[in-house]
Amino acid sequence: MTIKFSLQSVVHSFIYYLLLGFIVVQDTQAQTVSTPIVGFVKDSFNTNSDTIVTLQLQRPSELTGAVSSVSDSGSSSILTLSSASLTANQFVYVSGSQPKTYYALVTAGTKAGSYFPVTANGTSSLTVDNLGVPLSGTGVVTSVEVRPYWTLSSLFPTADKNVSFVPSTASSSALRRTKIILPNNVATGINKSARATYFYRDDAGYGYWVSEAAVTTNANDTILNPDEYFIVRHNTTASISLTASGSVLANAISTYAGTSATVSNDTLIGLPRPSDYKLSELGFTDNTNFVPSISTATAGRRDQILVINKNGTGFNRSATSTYYRYNGSWYQQGLGTPISDTTLIPAGSAIILRKYRSSDGADAVVVNQPNFSL
Repeated sequence: MTIKFSLQSVVHSFIYYLLLGFIVVQDTQAQTVSTPIVGFVKDSFNTNSDTIVTLQLQRPSELTGAVSSVSDSGSSSILTLSSASLTANQFVYVSGSQPKTYYALVTAGTKAGSYFPVTANGTSSLTVDNLGVPLSGTGVVTSVEVRPYWTLSSLFPTADKNVSFVPSTASSSALRRTKIILPNNVATGINKSARATYFYRDDAGYGYWVSEAAVTTNANDTILNPDEYFIVRHNTTASISLTASGSVLANAISTYAGTSATVSNDTLIGLPRPSDYKLSELGFTDNTNFVPSISTATAGRRDQILVINKNGTGFNRSATSTYYRYNGSWYQQGLGTPISDTTLIPAGSAIILRKYRSSDGADAVVVNQPNFSL
């Protein structure tokens, strides 16, 4: 088995180790559980600064399997598995007793790369929230893998206080230390405010993550979407870092890029990959999903890619680079001549896909493929 990465694998505070091997365990009930290539990523957080975190490694899959049929019913779809023996609702979140929330990633079929929250399961089937996307039909979904989402408490557990985050000693704004700021891919527009902000409340009677909107409610099980970056706002002078262990996502993953008929719209993306990417490899830079500009002037710009490097100093950092395409060539804002489509987007960067307004406001589905082979 060989693994090929177009990876300058140690960049900034990024450390990536691979344990070479792919283990497949077949149990006596014909349920396949796979442990793919695993390793860890280490992010160091600059003092009094924002650091970008992308989930470059995912939590390991707990089920892989072929899908024999799919039926839709409103916002739900039932995926019947060809061979599985599950415990009813083993993939269903239960507050206080089952902290994992799961998603089903389509690994083969015309919807390959799309992922959907699991809402129930039978002994040989999965029920997912299809997010308004019908999944029935021949060849639409032919295989899936089921993974738990990262959550606030699985990525930043209580045991890592003062290691990967600094707890807050009260709920007052002045005493909030490390904050987790989640991106807003729900609202429409550019430069959108955060969807939610969390901090770890450690005063008497607490000892868990809470949101700024609900400072007494336990938010430990808040999910982190696999294709979004978030911001760690390290509001102290303490030296801390996050070491996240997980598995390499070796399949495609899709992001729904919102588009408006009236205004430009930002989709905030964190590629779940441990490798640098070329512009040409991103997967959402074709003429269908990426509208070329009509000139190099600001007023002539159409779709753009804004990149924020994972490390830097200060809060509310601006984009490091902005790219657009004109007359068949790529351009970088601030440069007057074309650049190569092999220009690299560093691993772990925040990527903002700024879609220009469209006549019909139809969303685009952008698919990122792994740029390595196993």
